[in-house]
Amino acid sequence: MANIEIEPRDVGKIIGTKGATIRQLQDDYNVRINISREENENGKRVAEIKGDERDVERAVNAIYDRFNQEGGGNGGYKGRDESGGYRNKRRQPDNQQSNYTDSYNSQASNRMKTNDDDEWDNAIPNTDFKPSANTYQVSRDDDYQKPHRDNDYQKPHRSNYRSGNSSSNNNYQRSNYTSGNRSSYRNVEEFPSTVESTQSDFEPIDWDKANAECEAARKARWAALPNLIKDFYTEHPEVTDMTEEEVDKFRKENKNIVVGRTFADKDSKEEMPKPTTKFEHAFEKFPDLLAEIKKAGFEKPSPIQSQMWPILLAGEDCIGIAQTGTGKTLAFLLPALIHTDGQPHPRGIKARGGPNVLVLAPTRELAIQIEKEVGKYQFRGIRAICIYGGNDRNKQIEVVESGVEIIIATPGRLNDLVADGHIKIDSVTYLILDEADRMLDMGFEPQIRKLLLDIREDRQTVMTSATWPSGVRRLAASYMKNPFQVFVGSLDLAATHTVTQLIEIMDEEEKFNRIIKFTREMSDTDKAIIFCGRKDSADSLSTEFALLGINCQSIHGNREQSDREQALADIKSGEVRILIATDVASRGIDIEDITYVVNYDFPRNIEEYVHRVGRTGRANRRGTSLSFMTRSNWGSAAELIEILKEADQNIPEELQNMAERFKAKKEREKEERNSIGGAFRGGNRNGGRGGGYGHGGRDRNRW
Repeated sequence: MANIEIEPRDVGKIIGTKGATIRQLQDDYNVRINISREENENGKRVAEIKGDERDVERAVNAIYDRFNQEGGGNGGYKGRDESGGYRNKRRQPDNQQSNYTDSYNSQASNRMKTNDDDEWDNAIPNTDFKPSANTYQVSRDDDYQKPHRDNDYQKPHRSNYRSGNSSSNNNYQRSNYTSGNRSSYRNVEEFPSTVESTQSDFEPIDWDKANAECEAARKARWAALPNLIKDFYTEHPEVTDMTEEEVDKFRKENKNIVVGRTFADKDSKEEMPKPTTKFEHAFEKFPDLLAEIKKAGFEKPSPIQSQMWPILLAGEDCIGIAQTGTGKTLAFLLPALIHTDGQPHPRGIKARGGPNVLVLAPTRELAIQIEKEVGKYQFRGIRAICIYGGNDRNKQIEVVESGVEIIIATPGRLNDLVADGHIKIDSVTYLILDEADRMLDMGFEPQIRKLLLDIREDRQTVMTSATWPSGVRRLAASYMKNPFQVFVGSLDLAATHTVTQLIEIMDEEEKFNRIIKFTREMSDTDKAIIFCGRKDSADSLSTEFALLGINCQSIHGNREQSDREQALADIKSGEVRILIATDVASRGIDIEDITYVVNYDFPRNIEEYVHRVGRTGRANRRGTSLSFMTRSNWGSAAELIEILKEADQNIPEELQNMAERFKAKKEREKEERNSIGGAFRGGNRNGGRGGGYGHGGRDRNRW
């Protein structure tokens, strides 16, 4: 064991940001480091290092290195190593300093050579001082003045070594050789000669015990929370009377609804909940909510709503998979309102500890839209707030602390407020992960998993998605309890059938003239979203439109939040009829009267294509998508053809040829990689610019 006395202001150098440095030290050297909270009689903080004696010594040395680097980057005595660079040396205890200096000089003089630079490099002794002290003190020289590069400090001339003159170097003390190091660290006390082995102080971790304690603490935490009610469903007599044939017919006629347990055995005979074909079937016991639905003008539930409502009202976990614009938001929102109102404790922070419903969304625009949907259905005074980056943080905190039942948030901002203690989410009993596939695509999985650790395990969890990739399946398996899965249409990727999909193949330089022609041909009632691949492309295109007198708005991640909201408001109101956007607008933006979607830059993956196309043809309206494809997009041709086939769309011959050529290219590359002495071993196969495939250069028709 060793103790290091540290200046209080230097403690952060050992701990690091959020404890990262001290954890790394403990892991690297197999030691345990404890730092006292109070100062000792010397006004210092004490770091206690436990472990094997050798490991402790290595950890102490590493801490000194840390101090030297933090202090000025060149702390400690520096000597040249064999590579010609410098290596740091720790300062000796005071009673050994002069001896060490003399030893160094005598060794240096014995090893002097006068041949070439390599011999000079080897002339520097590789002397490593091994401290034997048990107790160390780290201090700053308060009167230390940084040496001036020209006057106070002179780099020793190489000739001093070659001549073997060691006397000129007798005063090479560490304080003079720090090249601007603002602090010095000294060993001031030696180990007692009778120090016993401290291996017993560092006991191995009993992981079984630690896991048991963690499990007990977790159960105690959740046991202290209010009781939870999840089942509010009573099957309507008309639903009960539906025969199996009638249920199957309804599901097939409503976009082929499929329902089942996500992770159940194939041989399971569990009876699935029957769909609710009318609003009264689901909400007959809640006439005030029925009145709000009637006020919104809906005639009947959408296919995914009819099947998800009986599942969610019964308190089951559920995954809803359907194309965009199919009513997934209302499918989870109305049961959430009933769930919140039906809990046994009065609403409010004091009784429930915080909000009951948490909705996580991938983008600000989707979060804002969900908040607006909540506002449409006034149900027993339930309040909601939308939390996202780019908005007034203090105002968001103030509203949450005043008491809300529903939080709609993006993962990043919510994590910040939870970490800072402004929001407690252990009160959440109804969790929704909306557009889960998009959140994973955007890299939010770590934030989501971190948040889920603080939400009670007996919660009800809902997940919606337009696709069913492996990442979403993995998340569902980890954090949902035997969920139902409802999907409308097919689990295969598919675009909405209410959209006519047009594909045009052209060169990159032809796209601008084509989009200008498109805008000139728009009618007065048309509205269009034009998607660009990059933020700067969106800015550039909107600038060109403005110079040509084409009225438009733009939206992307670099715009201020107020500008993004204004852009959406303008396109919805008809103030502008063209919105230029990046993929930030491809999900969750619900503008019912969009008639055209234009893929000015074809998306990077086919999933994003499906979501872009889904911005039109909403609410049973027809729409048109127009996509520009260039040579660089030929890798997506085959997948696009499958999407077009599924939706019974026209497939241009050029697109078919593009897919075939790309497939042939991949096959050729595979053959060449597998062949012995193939074309790519030493250069190109047939000469000319390295890659000509028999043409002596670039094949301009290969795409």
